[in-house]
Amino acid sequence: FYRKNLSKQESEEIRRQLLVNWNFDGSYWEPLKKCSPRPFIFLFGGFLTKSDYEEISRIIIQNSEAKIYGISEDRKDIKIESKNFKANDVYETVYTDHTLDWIFYGSHEDTIAIGGEKQIAAIRAYLKERAEIINKW
Repeated sequence: FYRKNLSKQESEEIRRQLLVNWNFDGSYWEPLKKCSPRPFIFLFGGFLTKSDYEEISRIIIQNSEAKIYGISEDRKDIKIESKNFKANDVYETVYTDHTLDWIFYGSHEDTIAIGGEKQIAAIRAYLKERAEIINKW
């Protein structure tokens, strides 16, 4: 299991890039604070099953690089192997990889927000029979 704490310099650089690419300033993100300059979707955890979280995790893992960053509100920023990502275990943290083409945010209000063309398309396809739960509180 690979897990690395980011240095202050690494953390600041990823945070700077997240601000530029996703307008994530290190605190709340979508849908709790309207800020994304790029398309995203959000899901309320109350509508999701264990299987849904497993599939969302698989989608994120499949559409990311081998290592991903976890940038947290408490500034305990990390880098992990993407294969260890669990969508149901994200709390006040943003995940992305070095491309910053996608973003995953889990809030303490039991929402997850996802940005990134491939990720959104795959999640929409997976939830096509329950599309009404997308972007709904």
